Amino acid sequence: MYKLLLSEVMKADYEIDPKDSWMIAAAEKNLPIVVGGWEDSTMGNIFASYVIKGEIKATTMMSGIEYMVWLADYYKKHSSGKGIGFF
Repeated sequence: MYKLLLSEVMKADYEIDPKDSWMIAAAEKNLPIVVGGWEDSTMGNIFASYVIKGEIKATTMMSGIEYMVWLADYYKKHSSGKGIGFF
């Protein structure tokens, strides 16, 4: 998603000012965005369709459990001192 946003290929279709987009700001800083249960979403459905068509492999993305284990490890490594934020 970050590569897509940073390429600006969709810029003509933006519905808000890019300076007000948290996704673009996160992409510019390369911040991890963790969305538990993403598989059960529109993006998950789109991803599954590409897997079905054989255009990408399911292993391109972590499973929900792998994702949450990664988040726990990331949090332990980055939460000392000032801490980190969650939205």
